[in-house]
Amino acid sequence: MLNDIVGLSHCHVGIYTRLMILYWTSGNQLPSDPLQLKRKLMIATPEDETVLQELLAEFFPAGNHAGLDQQLAENMAHSQMQSDKARSRFNKSPAKSPQAASYDEDF
Repeated sequence: MLNDIVGLSHCHVGIYTRLMILYWTSGNQLPSDPLQLKRKLMIATPEDETVLQELLAEFFPAGNHAGLDQQLAENMAHSQMQSDKARSRFNKSPAKSPQAASYDEDF
């Protein structure tokens, strides 16, 4: 993100940050309805609308953000790997300790 915002105004950075958060929390998609997008990003002035259009053209040219899409895919893969590791630890049958084995044999 830091590379993306170099040279942007404070207004651009604020809208870009909200745009990225909305994109990420919406499963890497933006609302298709322009009015809903503006409402969710708190776009209130014609100047804000101009900034939004500039940012969409630069960072979301096809409606997606390649960097965030890649990061989400990496996070999902890492999460799946961690879930698989936890599941494999949980599903292992516990080995009987020598004491437990001799106790079981006494009965």
